[in-house]
Amino acid sequence: MKVTIQYLDDVEKESIIADQLLKGSFLVEQQNVTEGNFLVFDDEQPIGNRIDGLQTDNMIVMMSLADIYAEIQTLKGGA
Repeated sequence: MKVTIQYLDDVEKESIIADQLLKGSFLVEQQNVTEGNFLVFDDEQPIGNRIDGLQTDNMIVMMSLADIYAEIQTLKGGA
């Protein structure tokens, strides 16, 4: 669920961000419009962050497989 919170200055902004992060919310948007300054939080992680995490996980798996393959080749050569 998205939540929009208005802030007045940078100190209040940082405080709001810290509080929301502790609650498990993610900052998804910052609006600086005529009506004021707003931070938009969501309890779901933005898709870009999830994709980055999947890419990192994928790289770890690929590196582990390469290590296993190299170990198998070493064991085959030693037999």
